Formats: sequence, C-alpha cells, structure tokens
Amino acid sequence: MEFFKCTIGGEIYGTGMTEIERGVAERKGIKVQEVPTSINSVREKGFNFDDVRLMRGAWRNEPNPDACKEFFRCLAICHTVLPEGDESPEKIKYQAASPDEAALVLAAKHFGFFFYRLGFSNVSFESGKIYFSENSN
Repeated sequence: MEFFKCTIGGEIYGTGMTEIERGVAERKGIKVQEVPTSINSVREKGFNFDDVRLMRGAWRNEPNPDACKEFFRCLAICHTVLPEGDESPEKIKYQAASPDEAALVLAAKHFGFFFYRLGFSNVSFESGKIYFSENSN
C-alpha cells in the first residue's frame, strides 16, 4: 500500500487518484491524466503523498489543525508496527504485519509524528518536528 490520500474532518487531502477513482473514470470514458507533483511532494516506499496543504508542517495552517494533529497522532500510535535499528527518522526501519500498517506509520513520520520506540506499556514518538529529505536532482 502507498499512502497518497486521506480525509481529515471531511476534507480530502492528496492529489493522487485511487484505483477505484481511476476505474470509474475509465468506465465513463474519461481520460485520466497524471497530476504533476509539487516541490513539496515526498517519495518513500509506502509514502507517495503530495498536497501542499499538509506537507512540511503546513497542516498547522489548515482550518482545523487540531483534527489534523489528532489524525497524525493516531497514525503514529495506533498500530502493531515494530521499529528496528537507529532511532532517527532517516535510518529507522519498520517491521509491520502488513504493508498497510507500515504505510500509515511512515505517513505519520512525514507529517511530523515520528514513532521510534515500543515499550512494554508505552509507545514513544516525537511530534512537532518536520522530517523530509531533499532531492539532489
């Protein structure tokens, strides 16, 4: 699974098109055109999201930032993913029962909610920092 679209508080985010949307368009005879990616887009296996309204902390300027914050917080802590390796956003690896769970935890990281440790009775994550890597292209 790739995280490329979400709905928070009734607002749809992400410029990607789901397979269902693509199938409906094809059945209706509508030609599907790829949406060009913005400079704010981030690509990592499992995370293919592009929407300037949320990326790099821009969600704080949305009409309902508290709903965004709670959504990302839930992505960071409501799962069975196990972190492995270095506890840094650039180096950590996630072991997940499904690619779906891994994609959701990666999404949380890219929205500034970095899950890095699972204890016996607690989950550790950082929030408020924006993690992204610059392309050298």
